[in-house]
Amino acid sequence: MTDAAERENIQNAIEDLKSVNTVRNKLVHGGSELIEALSRLGIEYPIGNYEKAWDEVRSKTALALTNIRSALQGAL
Repeated sequence: MTDAAERENIQNAIEDLKSVNTVRNKLVHGGSELIEALSRLGIEYPIGNYEKAWDEVRSKTALALTNIRSALQGAL
């Protein structure tokens, strides 16, 4: 994992997963980080369409995990 672009891609994937986790926690418990995490995931606050928001969360999560897996496989 020596390529700067690849490292940045992985860092973005990790940040997206952190945002998903923040949204998961803050939707239930509240907190100021919720709006920032939603924004990173491309979801407006307040959430108007939960189905669309859920699709976005699933998409971002799948892409992040795929990017991390690809980087790890490439490092082997």
